[in-house]
This record gives sequence, structure tokens and C-alpha cells, in this order.
Amino acid sequence: MDNNQLGGQADFNGITVYDNQKRVTVIRNDDGSLFIKVKEQSKKKFDLLTRILLIRGFIQFLNTMFTQLNNYKIVESTKTKKQFSLQIIKFYKFIYESSAIIGFLLIFTLTPALLQFLPWFDNKKLLLLFSEGATRIIIYFILLELISKLNNIAHLLKYHAAEHMAINSFEKNKNLTVPAIRRSFQKNIRCGSTYFFILAMIYAIIFIIMYFINVPLTTNIFLRIIALPICCGLTHEVINIIDRYKGNISKNILSLCMTMQTKTLLQPDDHHLQVAVVAINIHHSDTTEGYYNLSNFFDINNITKLS
Repeated sequence: MDNNQLGGQADFNGITVYDNQKRVTVIRNDDGSLFIKVKEQSKKKFDLLTRILLIRGFIQFLNTMFTQLNNYKIVESTKTKKQFSLQIIKFYKFIYESSAIIGFLLIFTLTPALLQFLPWFDNKKLLLLFSEGATRIIIYFILLELISKLNNIAHLLKYHAAEHMAINSFEKNKNLTVPAIRRSFQKNIRCGSTYFFILAMIYAIIFIIMYFINVPLTTNIFLRIIALPICCGLTHEVINIIDRYKGNISKNILSLCMTMQTKTLLQPDDHHLQVAVVAINIHHSDTTEGYYNLSNFFDINNITKLS
């Protein structure tokens, strides 16, 4: 994602939008009220690194990952805090954050690397590398399928679609009405579903190249871990190229990548789109850092002064 592009993430009960200047999280409570958190991003933090080719992609990956982990909360409302003790909430969040990071490392580094210890791949290193690449993609498909089957996942998938549709509508014509957003495309090339699919393919390509430079087998697991920043950086640049240049090759790659998002999107209801409208409106207003509460969607003008 370029510095001037708007990124977004969906939660079970809301949406976060962000760029390198501001991050806005909007949580919708059961009664229709909205909890809003506005956070100014540090302009000096990693400013130089975000301008360096490849490195900026890994910095963006880390920022996105930690944004998601920081925003993952059971519910931000007072009602929820009364139902759950602070200790339980902290424990739940710790388990979620740990499992997310460990799960990612297992999928893209350690799990596929275990194939090298199978006797079928003795002296068949090129076949091993192709198999590892296929394993990453297959595991990723399985994870997407499992996610789509989880109980109570519908709201997350609807918020995910609403986030995409609102960003697409805003970037196309700055139109942020619910009817206009509903006509927008649900898929977005910068979606995490697409990102991880491209990352898996780049991982495979990188290590096939390493095959031709005779990297010792005993160091492969370690190399898979330290290759992560490079692969993340390459993935970031590839997505930017596909997004900018709409040639025939890019369109074919784009079509393939977009299919990854099918399992992670559902047609949103109006209130999902309204949350996205609030998030983007506040992000592009002069609303200062802090916490805000709205009794409903239509009170947005009480806290925004659109630039």
C-alpha cells in the first residue's frame, strides 16, 4: 500500500481504516450505537524505511498485522466489560495474538519445510521446493474454507465486504453514500486474502531460485524464516504493480488473485456499510485523536468537520 492509499481491516463488530497519518476504528454495539477510536500515526516513525524499496513492504506488513492484533477486542462497550473480567479479556487477547503470529510462521515457513524430512524427496530437491509451494497454497485454501464455516462469522465477512466497497467507492469518485457504496465492487487487490496468496507464490519462486544456487539443505529452515521480510517486500511491490498497470498480464493475475477473496466476503447489510461510511468520513476529517461515542449513524456530523 502506498502512503497515500487507504487501507482497511474488518473486525467482528466493526471496521478500521488507516493510512500513514491516521487510524480510525469504528465499533458498532448491539444497540446500534457506535464507539470510535481515532489514533494519529507517528509521522517520524519508520518514515525513512517506508520509502525504501522492499523494506517498506515488510514495514507495511508488520504495521497491518499489529493493527489487526491491537484492534481485536471482544467488544469495546461498557456492557461487555461488565460481563467479562479484565483478566479473561487479557488472556483471550494474548491467546489470539500468539496463535495468529505462530500460525502465520507455521504456514509460510516451518510446516512446508518439514517435507524435506520425508524419504520421498531424497535427492529430489526441485520436486521438494515445488511441493512446499503447493503445500502453502493448499493450507491457505483450507484455512479460508475453515474460516468461512466458523460460527458467527457472517458479521466479520459482511464488514470485510463493506470495508472493500467503501474504499473502492471513495477512491473511484469520493462518493460515500450507502446507495453509491452498494454499487461498488466487493473485491480489492490490496486485500489480505490476495496478499497471502501472492506471498505463498513468491516464497516458492524465491526458493526455486535458491535451488539453482545450491543452498545447503541443512540451512533451509533458517533461510525460510529470514526470507520472510524479503518475500513480504516483494509481495507489496507486486501488488502495487498489478494495481497500477492494467495490461493483459496484470488483468489475468488480478482475476486469479481476486478469486482468493470469495470465501472471505458476504453481501453486507446497510448498517455494515454505515460503519464503513463513518470510518472513512472521520478519517478524512479534522477529527482529533481520542475516543468518541455516537448514539447512531446519523449523528456523524456531531463530531466531523469534513476537510
